[in-house]
Amino acid sequence: MLPPPNTPPSSKEALRRSMGERLRMLRPEERQTWSLAIRSHLTQHPEWASPGTVVAMFGGLASEPDLLPLLPW
Repeated sequence: MLPPPNTPPSSKEALRRSMGERLRMLRPEERQTWSLAIRSHLTQHPEWASPGTVVAMFGGLASEPDLLPLLPW
């Protein structure tokens, strides 16, 4: 859920704070389920690992989706 383009900065900050709190409250099982769904969605995309395609990823924070299983190492 993104705020409308002309949302005042204070509202965006409140939304970021609220979303951060909600993410920190997730149980590990919920985060794992959501991470799996995100990875599945990404790998279903036609651009995923197409020849000549570059995908940049990072190992995020504990409150972010776990994308590291997508790396081929």
